[in-house]
Amino acid sequence: LIKEEFEPKQMRNILEDSQLIKKPNVYVTPHTAFYTKEAEDSILETTVKNIQGLVSGNLENVVKA
Repeated sequence: LIKEEFEPKQMRNILEDSQLIKKPNVYVTPHTAFYTKEAEDSILETTVKNIQGLVSGNLENVVKA
């Protein structure tokens, strides 16, 4: 994956130039599923548990590379 950051004007140009965007049955919406109260509560709860696990030596949600 290539990660690039785009300025708002650049992003607008990318979207306007996209053939997919020009289709009448295509709707573009932001990905905001995590902007709910429940999602934020869950993220906070997981973060607190991870910090408590780190402090107590009982790690949770460990990703092994």
